[in-house]
Amino acid sequence: MAISGGTGRTTFAPEEHAAKREETTAGMVSQWGNETDAETERKAGGQLSPNVSGTMVATMEKTTGPWSKNPFSMPADEEVFKLRETEKRHKLEQREKIKHMHVHEKTTFASRMGTSLASSAVASVLAEGRVTTSVGALDLATSASASATSVARTHSDKENIADFIAKKREIFLVQMSLDTKRAEIRKLEERALEREQALRASEAALEADALKFDAFLKENDEKVQEAIRKAEQEAKLKQEKVSEIKRLNGVVTAIRSDLSKYEEQLEECKKYRDFLAALTPAQWSETQKVEAETRREMQRATRRAERRAKRKAEEEAENARREAAAATAAVLGEDAEEPDPTTSGRSTAQDTNDDVSDGEDDDSVGEIFFKDPRQLLEVFSQLEEQNLFLIQNCQETEEGLEELKGKFRDTQERMEGEVQNLRDQIEELKGKFRDTQERMEGEVQNLRDQTEVLTAAIMSEEEKTRVLADRASGNAFYGVQDTALPQLAAKVLEVYVRCGFDNDASVGTLQMLTNFENKLEEYLAIADTMPPKFVEASEKAREKERRQKAREEKMEAQRIEQERRVQRSLDRAQAPVHKKTGKPVMFRSQVLQKKKVSDDKGVRKTDEDQELAAFLARDA
Repeated sequence: MAISGGTGRTTFAPEEHAAKREETTAGMVSQWGNETDAETERKAGGQLSPNVSGTMVATMEKTTGPWSKNPFSMPADEEVFKLRETEKRHKLEQREKIKHMHVHEKTTFASRMGTSLASSAVASVLAEGRVTTSVGALDLATSASASATSVARTHSDKENIADFIAKKREIFLVQMSLDTKRAEIRKLEERALEREQALRASEAALEADALKFDAFLKENDEKVQEAIRKAEQEAKLKQEKVSEIKRLNGVVTAIRSDLSKYEEQLEECKKYRDFLAALTPAQWSETQKVEAETRREMQRATRRAERRAKRKAEEEAENARREAAAATAAVLGEDAEEPDPTTSGRSTAQDTNDDVSDGEDDDSVGEIFFKDPRQLLEVFSQLEEQNLFLIQNCQETEEGLEELKGKFRDTQERMEGEVQNLRDQIEELKGKFRDTQERMEGEVQNLRDQTEVLTAAIMSEEEKTRVLADRASGNAFYGVQDTALPQLAAKVLEVYVRCGFDNDASVGTLQMLTNFENKLEEYLAIADTMPPKFVEASEKAREKERRQKAREEKMEAQRIEQERRVQRSLDRAQAPVHKKTGKPVMFRSQVLQKKKVSDDKGVRKTDEDQELAAFLARDA
């Protein structure tokens, strides 16, 4: 068997087709033999009747259809199904006929086999074309049937059971092979039919694709033509737009030139308006402003009311729409649309913007005061009178200014004389101060001599003080005093040097204080002879200088302390971290010491000590 790829039609080899044809012919001849077997036996070598011969020939013609002439052509599906139905119907009729036949009319298997062999011979002869006429075929069939019947009868007498079983077995095997071949033929026919249907479907798909492709090409051509037409239209529109733009540019240029002219005229009108506004009475301007503000407020209120009414109507429509949408969503089972929270904010912003735009629109030119040129002439005459009055006032003011300048010159000359007198007095006071300073220098020299004399006494007093300090080393109060005495001595020495005395190590603290007191008394006596204002001014200057210096020293000390703190912070930040390891060291506990509380809370300071402390505090 072979299947052609071009048409999907199933073809058979010559050997297979010949076997198939022989099987089909044998089956049809056997059927014909079964039908005519009874008449053959009944007529005893008999001759076939014309009806039987006609039936046989018709059956042969039916079974040898057009496909038997061409072994490579398959019958159509309708013919195959029709042949099957005919065979089934013929078998049923044969069975029914055998059921109603008498015993003497029925045949045995051997007779049927003989008849089938004769029918096969007749079919083979007909297939090979050796029979040309119906009469010859009838005689041949009759002779073949008679010979087959005689052979079957002669052989049936000599057959035994084993041969019969063997023949039955061969018949069964032949029948089984025929059934197998028929099933294979049926499968091949079905497969060929499926392939043919697939081929037809493929051909239909190809034809449909070809039609679609042709339609696509046609549509593409139409689109290209449409695009070309649109491009031409767009190009035409572009040219029209370009010409329109050129025309509009010319119009814009003309409008701009007119606008510049109008702006110049507007500037001139503004200048005139400002001039008229400057000449307008202030009371009338205030009245007009109040009226304009009232009109503006009324217009704003009216516009706000209109906007509120419009917004209210829009909100009602929006609420109705939302309710309808919510009802629809409830029916459909969807979520209702949420209201937009930005609507109120937009409406408020819109109201504000509308108010601002209303305010800008209201800034229009109001009514002017001057409506007749004669009013300007009257104003000009009034301004001329005012200018004349102002000119007179200006002249009078200039005369008064000249008088004031003369008085100023006289006062200046008088003040210069007084200043010269004061300068002379200052020079005189400076001379007196120099004399006093020379005298005080002599006294200072005498004080130095006295200091040398008293140094020994101070040293002895210091020795006594140290001895007393050693004795009172157990007392906390005297320990504190011993610590403060060197500081006090250093401070007294510093003040002593600042007051102009020489730094002499032989001068003791008490002697320095004595010198301070004497020097202070002398200065006080000299100050009594000086003018009080000069003394007061000098004291203020010195006090100011002292405060300034103290302030600077304090700021410097604060700066130094701040730098130290910053440096300590940096050192702490940069210092490595020391982790304590092990158990901390425990020092021995000290025994509580019992201190003796003295009833005397301290030595009372004398008046001199209090004065010294006040003086040192003032100097600091």
